[in-house]
Amino acid sequence: MTMFFSSPIDVEKWDLAEWKGIVYFFTPSKAPIVGFLFKNYDMGRNIFNEWKKKANNGFADDFLSVTYIVPPFPKECWIYKEDECNKGNGYIVHIDANINRAYSRARSFGLEDNEIILTTISRFRWMPETNGNENRMKLQRLTSSGKGYYIVPVGMKTWSYNSKQDFSDNILMDFSDMVLMKNLMFKRGVDISNDDPSRVVFAKNRI
Repeated sequence: MTMFFSSPIDVEKWDLAEWKGIVYFFTPSKAPIVGFLFKNYDMGRNIFNEWKKKANNGFADDFLSVTYIVPPFPKECWIYKEDECNKGNGYIVHIDANINRAYSRARSFGLEDNEIILTTISRFRWMPETNGNENRMKLQRLTSSGKGYYIVPVGMKTWSYNSKQDFSDNILMDFSDMVLMKNLMFKRGVDISNDDPSRVVFAKNRI
């Protein structure tokens, strides 16, 4: 057996960046933009610039996957037990390696599937939907054709944000940091099997 490691996550950088959530940007006739909100904006930009360097033909799908895990979720999982999870009204964004491509790269070294132990590191974030699921559903609709979307690091000018302020005035974002993605997966939590890599988000001992 041969262990083969593939991950888009630089643990040290992600720990320093402090991923806090997701922000959406929709413009008519243009690809949707999914913003990754980081407490440490500069480190978030560093992460995305590394992804841009690795992107193949402009797309980062060769090494990166973005999955939305949506309701309903398994009844026994932590989502229904924690107050912050809004009684399961929300979703999980899971950032992982492109597992199929990772296996393909392992095979290119002459390895058979039964000889490969694929290991990876991923990150996920719970996103409560306190004001409905309109943004998530719109994103799913706009990306269903596979024409692509962008992901981009986002920061805040100040974290002592007042809800009466215009949110857009407090956003830090540089369009040059955008990374192009082709595929976005949506999976119902209850449909995720035990051998699906996304199953990790339901682990009891989560970080």
